[in-house]
Amino acid sequence: MRFPRWLIRAVLITAVLLIGSTAIGYSKAEDPYRSFNGMGSSVSVAPSDDKLAFTYIKDGQEKIYTSTTGGKNPEPVTDLDQPQFSPSFHPHSPDDILFLSEQKNSVRSLYTAETPSSQVERLTGSELHVRDAAYSPDGTLIYFLGMPAEAWKSAGRNTEEGFNIYSMPADGGAYKKITSESKYLMGNISPDATGNMLLYTYTEGPEDEIHVGMKTLNNKVYEEHIEFANNLPGGLYNPTASPSESLYAYTTNVASSQEPSYQYDLFLYDLEEMQAKRLTNHESNIESPSFFHHSKDIAYMHQKNWPEEPAEFELRIVNSETGADEVVPVNMNQAGDSLLAAGLGAAQKAVNVYVIGFFYTLFGSWFIIAAHKKYRPLLVGAASTVAVLGVWVFCRIGEASYPWLAAVCSGLIVPLLICTGILFLFGLIQSYRLNIREYKASSQ
Repeated sequence: MRFPRWLIRAVLITAVLLIGSTAIGYSKAEDPYRSFNGMGSSVSVAPSDDKLAFTYIKDGQEKIYTSTTGGKNPEPVTDLDQPQFSPSFHPHSPDDILFLSEQKNSVRSLYTAETPSSQVERLTGSELHVRDAAYSPDGTLIYFLGMPAEAWKSAGRNTEEGFNIYSMPADGGAYKKITSESKYLMGNISPDATGNMLLYTYTEGPEDEIHVGMKTLNNKVYEEHIEFANNLPGGLYNPTASPSESLYAYTTNVASSQEPSYQYDLFLYDLEEMQAKRLTNHESNIESPSFFHHSKDIAYMHQKNWPEEPAEFELRIVNSETGADEVVPVNMNQAGDSLLAAGLGAAQKAVNVYVIGFFYTLFGSWFIIAAHKKYRPLLVGAASTVAVLGVWVFCRIGEASYPWLAAVCSGLIVPLLICTGILFLFGLIQSYRLNIREYKASSQ
């Protein structure tokens, strides 16, 4: 039989949309940030309190920008054509910024940049992988977490060459290792206001529990810091010392023990009163708290879509006294982006498992309508059911050989089963309608 033209066009258009959305969804699962544009996860406040440095992702590549504290006049810090992370202002110079940049071999190196001249100096070579860094309070030294690059690239947990704390002159020169811990993973290094104590986080134990570590720099033990660390909750992240000697910001999980998810908020710990104060109520993900130097404000990054990827962060400032918590509207002015990049970014944001499921259901529905008498609509619904079962079998069998692909397929099983159930039901209804029509025609 001849099918009406509208049905053929509908099948072709839906097929194109289904294939396109599936391809975009596959690309999104493989690299969620490929065409992404949005705020990164790091922010730092200048010592003058009139400027912010933050990371922004454009077409999948993260770079560092500066703006006013109100988010106006954002400008790139460097011309480096490679990913940049973790900006940190010099404590006495709002024009000097410390940051990390990733090489093609996934090794991150330490850099400094001078604004607005965009002069860049590389401080560490390819022999060392750097994870986090910070200036000393007097600005004469840089402390950073690093490990041998070869050990980092091996990605083996059993390596004896793990992360350690290093120091080097702020104007460059030879670095030296000041610990011999060789931790599997360390992060969030932060000198206290006196310059005598370093705080950092590290993972330990079979469950990779997060712990707070302390390193004294003058061979003295500070009992108040030990008590501070002992009073902190488990699973603490981003410990950050304030410019004063008694305040620390950190993030931790606020979900109850009955909740399976992880929900984080920002807290402030007063070392003198030995008390913690909750500053935010987002119950999502908080990154990179940074203290203002002449006010009670703290800048931080809030992930709005936690725990989804790509992560959509917004820059916020909270006042630790009043609790006022406001978004900093940063206008990155994407007018210069190509139409293709803008289109891919919009498509990547729009496509999800529900969109793919809708096109899959619509595509199958057209075939059920087209089946008419020659191929029973019920068979189309049954065929789609067999296809979904085949995907499920592949996921079960392919777990060993293709773990990543099997994981992606497994995420589609439930939506596909729902859509297939709809198709099967639609096929039953269509078969019933056709049988009634044939019965009435034969009775006349």
